[in-house]
Amino acid sequence: MREVEFEVEALLAALAPTLRRGRLLTGGWKLVDALFVRDDTISLRLVSRRGGALELWVSPRDEGREAYARTPHFNVNYRRPRQRGADPGAEGAGAGGVLRLVVRALERADAGQRRWIFPEVPPAPPEVAVAVYTLSLPSPCGLRCTFCGIEPEPALAARTLAELHSELHQGREQGARLLNLTGTEPLAHPHALGLVREAVRLGYEELHISTAGLPLADRAFAEALADALPGRYELSIPILAAEAELHDALTRTPGSHQRLLEALAIAREVFEPSRIKLVCVVLAQNLAAIPDLARHAAALGLELQLQLPFPDRAEPGSRYEAVALRYEEAVEALLVPGSELSLSEVHPCILWRHEQATGLPVFTRLGGERSRLTGRAEVDSQALAARGTRLRAGVPSVACPEREACALAGQCSGAIYRAYAERFGLGEFRAVPAEALAPSGT
Repeated sequence: MREVEFEVEALLAALAPTLRRGRLLTGGWKLVDALFVRDDTISLRLVSRRGGALELWVSPRDEGREAYARTPHFNVNYRRPRQRGADPGAEGAGAGGVLRLVVRALERADAGQRRWIFPEVPPAPPEVAVAVYTLSLPSPCGLRCTFCGIEPEPALAARTLAELHSELHQGREQGARLLNLTGTEPLAHPHALGLVREAVRLGYEELHISTAGLPLADRAFAEALADALPGRYELSIPILAAEAELHDALTRTPGSHQRLLEALAIAREVFEPSRIKLVCVVLAQNLAAIPDLARHAAALGLELQLQLPFPDRAEPGSRYEAVALRYEEAVEALLVPGSELSLSEVHPCILWRHEQATGLPVFTRLGGERSRLTGRAEVDSQALAARGTRLRAGVPSVACPEREACALAGQCSGAIYRAYAERFGLGEFRAVPAEALAPSGT
């Protein structure tokens, strides 16, 4: 068996004559580029005469990673980036057929007397491995939301491009495969697109971006971002009401609602709608309007996630007192029959009591289960990791006085924001006894 180094030209030679640069394939598709996008991954980029686009990634076979198809030596994945100026119906036109054609060619290329030799990619040291790396790109978002006290930190804003690249490298060296891009508006950063491309080149397999969404109103920018993102990504975009007057009042930015709707219209065309998450901060001023917002999001085909406001680090009571509401008030208003909404940041004792009072599984579906052994709450660790029960770092808090007696202590931060306690007291936070969690008849 002949050993072959995994290089671009060697792979193309193995795929010939089916796949050659510039050769027309079924449906008017052709290969326009082939290059390494990671140390061990080659990208095959195809476009059609109607403007459709298709990108395949060929990497070493790995049963531990997701793959669209596998051959004896290869994992094969793909995505369909939207091309600027493409016919709206072209994205999927013939793409399935050419995808299957290329996969069959890869299967034939890997079925002969070849043993592919892949470049060595040193694994991250397990003792420092992390799941997620966060890179903050502070830039003005153009809004002045009533609840937000986040200000760009001068030291973070002053970093050079080389320093930002170094941070991305640091995350990968620690084993991170998911990158969070945050900041007041990371997409307004002058190097945003370049940093996304660099992250993908370094091997980040998933990107989450928290953005006000307004930069996506620029179609050319949105399309460039979509082309740069890896196959797995998530865009979190805030919206505070379905009604323009209320949204604009809460952002203190006239016209911001209309600009957001224009950005969302482009985003729903350019990105996969399932990867766009609308985020609403639940405030005293918009609580009654959230059911309408949920219906609006559903009409757009987008998921709506709810978040609770949190105090400023420097002035924990300043803005917070004007917008915060009691957790029980939010739960009783929003977690009602027929609603698919959830409030994952609410303390578990409050969710548990609401479930007992209403029969709605608002606690159980977020990971809580009754234990048959100890009476302590058993939980799905992945569900809890997604719940965000930890308080924001650096914000003053007080210990929950009921923690030691509560059977749900293992699911809870055990603390309450000090500004919340001063505003509303601690009467909502009552220990759930172990015997209350025991199944009936035990």
